[in-house]
Amino acid sequence: MDINIKLHFDDRKRYAWYQQKAEDKEIWVSGSGFLNGLFLNAESLAKTFLHNGKLTFGTFKEKIKALNGNFIVIVRDGGSCIAAVDHIRSIPLFYVNKGNRFYISDRALWIREKCDCLIPDKLSRDEFLCTGYVTGQDTLFENIKQLQAGECLYLGGAEDGESIFKKERYYRYLSHKLSHKPIDTLIDELDKVTQNVFERLVSGVNGRTIVVPLSGGLDSRLVASMLKRAGYDNVICFSYGRKNNKDSLKSERIAKALGYKWFFVEYSERKWREWYNHNDFRSYFNSADNLSSLPHIDDWAAVKELRDNALIPDNAVFVPGHTGDFISGGHLKYIFDSTKKLTEKELVTNIMQKHYGLWPVKLKDKDLNAMLKRKIRNSLRDLKKETVQDMASSYEYWEWQERQSKFIVNSVRVYDFWGYDWRLPLWDVEFMDFWKDMLYGFKLNKKLYTRYLADSDKYGLFNPKMDRKSLAGMLMENIYKRRNIPFLRWILRYYHLYKKFLDYFKDDLARYGIYGYTAFIKNLTKTKHINSLLTRCYLNNITKFHEGCYAEDTRHY
Repeated sequence: MDINIKLHFDDRKRYAWYQQKAEDKEIWVSGSGFLNGLFLNAESLAKTFLHNGKLTFGTFKEKIKALNGNFIVIVRDGGSCIAAVDHIRSIPLFYVNKGNRFYISDRALWIREKCDCLIPDKLSRDEFLCTGYVTGQDTLFENIKQLQAGECLYLGGAEDGESIFKKERYYRYLSHKLSHKPIDTLIDELDKVTQNVFERLVSGVNGRTIVVPLSGGLDSRLVASMLKRAGYDNVICFSYGRKNNKDSLKSERIAKALGYKWFFVEYSERKWREWYNHNDFRSYFNSADNLSSLPHIDDWAAVKELRDNALIPDNAVFVPGHTGDFISGGHLKYIFDSTKKLTEKELVTNIMQKHYGLWPVKLKDKDLNAMLKRKIRNSLRDLKKETVQDMASSYEYWEWQERQSKFIVNSVRVYDFWGYDWRLPLWDVEFMDFWKDMLYGFKLNKKLYTRYLADSDKYGLFNPKMDRKSLAGMLMENIYKRRNIPFLRWILRYYHLYKKFLDYFKDDLARYGIYGYTAFIKNLTKTKHINSLLTRCYLNNITKFHEGCYAEDTRHY
């Protein structure tokens, strides 16, 4: 049986594709990476996969595993095809396998159009409403699948004429050999690892302007301070939101302390309404969702304003702080009680409570609740769950391959859309490998991370005064830690309702202006935050989005 392999690469102004041919091989590469310490752009990456003889799946995986960067690699060798995404799926890849016809593209919409994949996947749609993304290999439409983080695929013919299709993981964010070193030794090692990461970053950008979305949080602050330590002065920082919001004020102080140029883009409800109904925003939604993730909107308008006002050069490289908070263990507190060992059932339940709450009413459907829990369990089925360490590692594995890779990392589509390059230093493989083998006790509440930041603070950026919490905030944090006590659950329930009532005016990004106060109040008790409304609006408009139309009136959402 002849295998018909059709490839398509997005030709819009996003990340660039490089194609090269040699004899009967064809290779397509997007992105860049490091191999043995040497920076390779897309063209150089392509050349590493071109050699005499047939490229086997095994040798391909070994080459991919040796890379450290953000990329897609696709090789067609005769009648076979091999493809891979990087360790965090920073550039997604989609496919449909229909007998002897196989379609691969970085644009899910192209596959949907070519293959007439018009049947929605109901479970994926419900999951998307609950989370803002689709987990596993699925998308919002049946038959359209996606490669997951650290995964590669092979398609070829067998001697009996049948086609062979297989996928394998070459990287997993899962501990293999736990480190039992004392904390002072670990801090020294972490500092060395972090310096290595930023030395690679600086060597790869080749003197171009680095733009840091400086929120004032620990992670973007670390990015800015490490660039200063590396002696890189061609840096621009920016923040956005309501005028004089606390994060932007902190961001300005940090940039000033480092001697970096800083810009602020003001947001308001009125501006968001205008941005949301702008043709550029419609185009962005049509390019960034990939039928699997809610497009990130937080800094879309800020990048637009910086670009429109020529405040950053066209060849700038954006370097966000995604996502040291997760890697260093900051999300474990939402799932684990340090005094109690979790069962697998409790782990799955806690994941549901934390990550599936955009529309809480959906989870009251017992059948849907059971199906979503089954999907979580299946993604964790081959992992050890005997100790607290195992459970912590299993949870972080789930969040790495699902929320982080599908939703958080997908935020770089903003930079793609506006035609800018980007780097993700806190997703560097060396940085990830350091943290994935860390003991649970050093990661819970970011114990090692915060100690490291304080000990290596050369510019006074991690002074406790900079991050001092209000008395009310500390009180509610302590209540949250003891949320299983019935009386405290009652306090939390009404506290969150009170906070939600004021969210329209207190949201530092003013995003509720998209819908107006009436729609906000109408959905007050039904939703978690702005993404709840955006997921429903996205799904209700998905057909119109992808047919080139758009719902002008969003008042009914």
